[in-house]
Amino acid sequence: MASVHKRLGSKYWHAAWRGGDGVLHLRSTKQTNRSKALSVAVDYERIDKQFGKGEMVESQVRQVVNDILERAGEPALASPITKVWLREWVQEKEFSKSEGTAERYRGVIEGFINHLGGRADKPLTAIAPGDIQAFIAKRTKQGVSTATISLDGKVLRTCLNRARKQGIITTN
Repeated sequence: MASVHKRLGSKYWHAAWRGGDGVLHLRSTKQTNRSKALSVAVDYERIDKQFGKGEMVESQVRQVVNDILERAGEPALASPITKVWLREWVQEKEFSKSEGTAERYRGVIEGFINHLGGRADKPLTAIAPGDIQAFIAKRTKQGVSTATISLDGKVLRTCLNRARKQGIITTN
């Protein structure tokens, strides 16, 4: 069971817990309030035990840590800016795809960034499924062929799936 204690000379509460491997861990909670510190300590212990058993993946750990940071009044872990992430993904593809394919991918990504407008300057985590659905609907209204719309969806899905696999976003 996780516990908290104060060290001499420190204003912060420190967490103590046994991990899934049975080892005692000690970490500062960076909390001056005992009840908040205990909550952080319990989260540390839960993450440690679940991650040690292979039950958690990076995106889940990121979410738990962001929850802890939110309760502590701290900013969440940084998430890349949407348009920066999308453009970097396209640049990576330019090295492994033919010039025509890379140009096609770039067109889809730039079209999506334009569709998002000012929201493209927000973190990648701010993209919602509705944004992609609205982009597809917009392309349909423009009279784009079904095959092209399908390819647009595939490009966005592939790009966002990479972010999901890296734990930056939780769903694709």
